[in-house]
Amino acid sequence: MGNLDKFGKVISEDLRDSILNHYLDIESGFIGSPICKELAAQLSAFSDEQKKVIRSLLTNCIDSGIHDFLVAIEEEREGVSIQIGGKNIAGESDGLNGEIFTGDGWFDKFSQHKENGI
Repeated sequence: MGNLDKFGKVISEDLRDSILNHYLDIESGFIGSPICKELAAQLSAFSDEQKKVIRSLLTNCIDSGIHDFLVAIEEEREGVSIQIGGKNIAGESDGLNGEIFTGDGWFDKFSQHKENGI
């Protein structure tokens, strides 16, 4: 696996999937912290269709944040860059933000929720 895909795997699994799965655990009442229990109780009042809208909204917001983060990395804002194996990851792509989408993008390759999310 190349450096670009290694980075994409971390973004997809350890960032995106982690957040989406955390939401699903809250929605199902699986997480037992007081805050999560309260959120689960509030979510239980929503219909399945309303929960579907919340999931789509959450996925869209997360994906938008990841997109903007990747643009910032590519532009090396504030002098921030990411290196893997001594190579600047942005230099290995013709557009980091585009790596997350499409049928062969990182989300489709590595996310358990694929491009459409939850």
